[in-house]
Amino acid sequence: HRARLELAQPVPFRGVLRALRSTLLPRDTAAQREYAPRRERCGPSDPESKQRGGQRHNNKMMSSMDASALSRQNQKDVRPMLDLVDEMRRLGVEKEVPLPQIAVMGDQSCGKSSVLEALSGVPFPRGTGLVTRCPCQLTMKRSSDDRWRGSVKVLRQTGQELAGDVNVAKEVTSPSALTEAIEVCTTHLTRESGTFSSDSIVVEVRAPHVPDLTIIDLPGIVRTATAGQDMSVVTQVNSTIEKYLAQERTIILAIVPANQDVATVDILERALRVDPTGARTIGVLTKPDLVGDGGEDEVVAVLKNERKPLKLGYVMVKNRSARELKQGVMTTPREQERAERDFFRNHPVWRTMDPKLLGVANLTTKLTALLTKRIVTHLPELKYELQEHFNAAEKNLIRLGAQPPSEEGEKAREILRRFGDYSSTLMASARGDYRNERLPRAGEELSQPR
Repeated sequence: HRARLELAQPVPFRGVLRALRSTLLPRDTAAQREYAPRRERCGPSDPESKQRGGQRHNNKMMSSMDASALSRQNQKDVRPMLDLVDEMRRLGVEKEVPLPQIAVMGDQSCGKSSVLEALSGVPFPRGTGLVTRCPCQLTMKRSSDDRWRGSVKVLRQTGQELAGDVNVAKEVTSPSALTEAIEVCTTHLTRESGTFSSDSIVVEVRAPHVPDLTIIDLPGIVRTATAGQDMSVVTQVNSTIEKYLAQERTIILAIVPANQDVATVDILERALRVDPTGARTIGVLTKPDLVGDGGEDEVVAVLKNERKPLKLGYVMVKNRSARELKQGVMTTPREQERAERDFFRNHPVWRTMDPKLLGVANLTTKLTALLTKRIVTHLPELKYELQEHFNAAEKNLIRLGAQPPSEEGEKAREILRRFGDYSSTLMASARGDYRNERLPRAGEELSQPR
């Protein structure tokens, strides 16, 4: 109740909406207005007196300056909205109101962990079978300094912290240490069931190279239990995936191996059932290096959104292969980005594709824009729905009355008063008088506290 009362206050929402109206305009943004005069000053005042090389240098300098300004402005605009949704999720609001979010879904070993590593720079646990054994919220925040910081903690569905949760929460200063902390938290959450937990792990990364983005990583689709697993894991995992699929404010990030026939991809079929038009589903094609010779045409048709079309389309990424992981090469984000760029540039088929459809950088830009737009669209609805929950919670608190007395004498008097109220209400009801406000009215829920 207290969390709802705090969240439903209109002041922060009004401030965010005001910021959205003033900053998230597609044209004539504050950064553009600020730098427009500077662009004119940087331009050559007398084009005939400038050499072509100097003109190209000036144009390049202006483009770089404009891009930097818009990037800073975008970071300034996007971060408060993402922080607002993250805070609501931390307080458990999503149990009452669905929140705008991006959920990563796909089959086991489809490349989900590799995509998350490419986005965040954190080597998530990998392997065969059910590696992701509980939902994982990955929050990335771009920092202004060169320091890398990470943290991991447990988020219970009940919103309450249980004994031992604090012991596994940890702040680290390296990606490898964060990977170990994630594994410790996963073991902590699944030690009772041994396989799966519906509680979440919250991973936060602050670094200069990461985007301002929050993503929910879900376990891979399970069709059958393996040795040592209980059959209930199939139902538990699929129930969690279906819950996120059904939420209309969730963007479905469907991971699709490029070397697999798209007609047989389970996650696309599941997404089609809840999102027939593909309006909130974006596909990510992984493992393009495993596509056999002659099989590129089918992948090209999918990437061009001609086969299994989605309104949000597809993006292809190239992550580290199993051999490269084993060899421990390309461990830094810069090395991975360079290797991915060289792969697409040198491939005889992929290099002919639209560059906007290739690479983790383009995927990051697209996801940030999609999530920001979704928050902007649904924020007024969220405010209204939270206000409704606030009003209901406030009424329930009033019905519950004041807090119980702490002194012994007051406790005795309160019990006598309650017995007296009960007796008078019972006698009035026996006479056919049901006007007491403590009695439920016709059509009201009997379970409502009074």
